[in-house]
Amino acid sequence: MNDAYKQALGRVLEEKRRAQKLSKRRLGMMLDISRLTIRKIENGEANPSLDILLRITQGLGVTLSEVICECERATRHGSAIPATPMQTALPSVNYIHGMLPEADTGDLAPKD
Repeated sequence: MNDAYKQALGRVLEEKRRAQKLSKRRLGMMLDISRLTIRKIENGEANPSLDILLRITQGLGVTLSEVICECERATRHGSAIPATPMQTALPSVNYIHGMLPEADTGDLAPKD
């Protein structure tokens, strides 16, 4: 996980924790996670495992996908993701991944 994403993840989790009026200590006691671990995650200093993230999000009453979406939004709009395309080597092909605008899905209901 890159540093910008870890920072965004930490900010989102801290906002969710504060919205629940929970201290790091109280959340840690509820989830059997140390206050230090929660502090490191919220400060973007830790790379939490999926298990830890699931425990924290469940303890905060939010879904992991909600937290990830907020992180994606924050990193995209906060210029944390590089604006230049990244080059990825595929078997015998060089493929350029550029940043794409959000798709307009319009009305996805089936038309009769």
